[in-house]
Amino acid sequence: MKLKHSQTKIGKSLNNKRCPRCSSIMANHRTRWYCGKCHYTEFL
Repeated sequence: MKLKHSQTKIGKSLNNKRCPRCSSIMANHRTRWYCGKCHYTEFL
């Protein structure tokens, strides 16, 4: 099961995943999902 966090900012909807290690919101890059807190990375 994948958890996602939804946030609306200036009329733009962001759907970001939660990190499975530390539950922080992950950054979405072109080829990967990255957690800046614990440095967990998922490659697409």
